[in-house]
Amino acid sequence: MIILNEGQFLGVNERTSIHHDLILSKTAHLYGETQPHAHKNDYFSILLSGEYLENFKNESILIRPGDIVYRSREHIHKNQFVTDTVSCINIEVTHRQKEDFFLYTNKNKAYFYQLIVDFLLNKSFAADPGFFMDQPLPREEHGLTWLIQVIGILHAETDIFHTPHSLAQRVYVHPNYLARAFKEKTGETVGNYQLKIKLNHAVQQLLNTPKTISDISFDNGFYDDAHFIRSFKKAYHISPLQFRKLLKS
Repeated sequence: MIILNEGQFLGVNERTSIHHDLILSKTAHLYGETQPHAHKNDYFSILLSGEYLENFKNESILIRPGDIVYRSREHIHKNQFVTDTVSCINIEVTHRQKEDFFLYTNKNKAYFYQLIVDFLLNKSFAADPGFFMDQPLPREEHGLTWLIQVIGILHAETDIFHTPHSLAQRVYVHPNYLARAFKEKTGETVGNYQLKIKLNHAVQQLLNTPKTISDISFDNGFYDDAHFIRSFKKAYHISPLQFRKLLKS
């Protein structure tokens, strides 16, 4: 088995940048299977283009563009690249995690992508390394079972802009109480929370589909393309089209 040192990855390392305790690398891989290996550091890997199978123990998981994977330094795995070319951004970190491997699906993917955009544009890093701390869903407390329902609605119905009033009608609580309790338990307003979900969904579509910007805007419930582009640029500092070209180039 191969142990890869800091900043070292199988495939071709196209560029590397260091920011505090983070080491960012862009790597390219060709069709085929790697040898079993592990890495010296814990790291996150974000797939930009192509597809591959993550093979470890008795499991095999297909990783698609936009997916974020975490691997601990003890994680022994091999990859089977199933497309001609595969491009990844790898973010090595020095802290320890208990988990060995997981497919990262946290709602705050925006921080990862902002970090990548800054890296690819050779800009100073705007993202806070503290984003690696997970933000768990609120626990189901007595009298707040409706909160889990509301969060489920926001994740499932990205084609609609929900308001506290429209959500309150569906979970049978007062809209003012819903808005206040939602902010208290999640740290976000309903509007900000669902906007992050919509932009995360838009990122997956930009990386995984040939859909036009107008189609993606419509799919995610934005009033018009200008509203979508303005919201996207506020989060990532570039337009959706520039984002797609940058990460797919």
